[in-house]
Amino acid sequence: CSSAAGPGSRLPGVGPLRYSDGDWVYIPRACPAGRPAPDSETTLLMVEATDEFRVPPAGPLGRHFPFDPSQMTIPDPAPIEDDGRDEYEVRLIHEGGPTTLFYQHNPLDIEGWRGDNFPFTFNIADYNVVTSDSVHLPPTVHLFMQATGVYVMNFLPKPAEGVAGTERTPWYHRNVDYDEIAFFHGGSLYGIPMPPGLISHAPQGVHHGAPEKARERARRKFDDYSRVDWQVIAVDTRRRLTPSPEVLAHDLGQH
Repeated sequence: CSSAAGPGSRLPGVGPLRYSDGDWVYIPRACPAGRPAPDSETTLLMVEATDEFRVPPAGPLGRHFPFDPSQMTIPDPAPIEDDGRDEYEVRLIHEGGPTTLFYQHNPLDIEGWRGDNFPFTFNIADYNVVTSDSVHLPPTVHLFMQATGVYVMNFLPKPAEGVAGTERTPWYHRNVDYDEIAFFHGGSLYGIPMPPGLISHAPQGVHHGAPEKARERARRKFDDYSRVDWQVIAVDTRRRLTPSPEVLAHDLGQH
């Protein structure tokens, strides 16, 4: 699945799928998909797992769960005809490197489909945020999708905690079980801008959290802000993550 900043389209095997700013684009495993075709400059956060991503159980929230399936956009079948090429390349992504298959016809030629595992888009504006007036809720309350050992969460605009003395800022902590990735999509935290496109990585066992100056400011400005306007995508992984050379080349050297 991927989160988009900018408009465009994707061609999964069951039909074209438009996306826009703030859309999650979900592509199931084994579903052939063409490369994203952006209409303009686009930033994508792509989250891949070896297991199938799925919507977590609603639990006690039931029908009031933040993810409302009725707000999904599902593609209509629209087979793509051959364009005269002798062969069409499909790459299978798997451990050990991709495998290339060649077809003598366009593999995106599906005229219809049925079932409960399909591509879709879902905009973060349609995610119903769980809130509390007296305590800062733990991240997993905002769980959006999950796979084995991978959890994806949406931190989105919401009313700020209103009871006097409540610690609004995420607490300083360390996670000894999971690596934590935060992708800043935009917004601000009590007047402090959150630059879009910034990614932070907190490895397992490493202390991290908001700087003390930010915590003090949140306490001092308690009566000045009634909302949290952040837009952050969080990904927790059970397996340790290794930053690529491309990531390290843009390391800011601070958290």
